[in-house]
Amino acid sequence: MLSHLTGLPIVPTCWDASRKLVLNSWDKLMIPLPFSKAVFVFGEPIEVGADANHNVLQEKVLEVKTALNRLSDRCALELPAKCSCPGDEPALK
Repeated sequence: MLSHLTGLPIVPTCWDASRKLVLNSWDKLMIPLPFSKAVFVFGEPIEVGADANHNVLQEKVLEVKTALNRLSDRCALELPAKCSCPGDEPALK
């Protein structure tokens, strides 16, 4: 919706680290541990036109979800150690 209002593209982004803490919070905040390896991947910008209707916005939501899933898979391939998504690691209490 913000992209629709501002005219700026959505840039899907994913990152992970080989060693990290995952907090037990609503967003599963990941904190990389010292000396861990990290990877950052960025997808192609996704444009949402200012004239986009509800159906187009729903299509863009699906496009963003698909892009994030692909980036997560790419992240797993590029990280030297096992890459895990938020929620896969034991959470801090």
